[in-house]
Parts: sequence; C-alpha cells; structure tokens
Amino acid sequence: SEVTMSVELGVAEISARDVLRLKAGDLLPIDTRADDPLAVCVEGIRVMTGAPGVSRGNNAVRVVAMAA
Repeated sequence: SEVTMSVELGVAEISARDVLRLKAGDLLPIDTRADDPLAVCVEGIRVMTGAPGVSRGNNAVRVVAMAA
C-alpha cells in the first residue's frame, strides 16, 4: 500500500496579504537552521527525526532517530 511521507523543513508565519503578494523567486524565512533536526512524518504522524543531506546528487533526509 502507499503512504504519504513528509519532512517539515520549518515554519513561517506571514499574513494573508503577504501570501497574495508572493511571486516566483521570493524567499520565506523559516524558523530553523540548516543543521537543526527535521520532523519526518508518515500520514501526518511524526515517526522519525532526520537531518538534511544529499544522496547521489539529490536532496535527501538521513534518518537519525526513531520517534519514541
């Protein structure tokens, strides 16, 4: 069966007015640094902690811990 897996890179809070003004190339500042752990979720439930990385030239997430 298929499941949805997602990784949260960070959170940004902006107004609806600012969302409507966004255009290609704009940057959104997020609340995490490049070396902060990432939440890895399956079907919206956090199951792992990961770290950003690169594998064979592709962006990737390395699993560093399983959720308790």
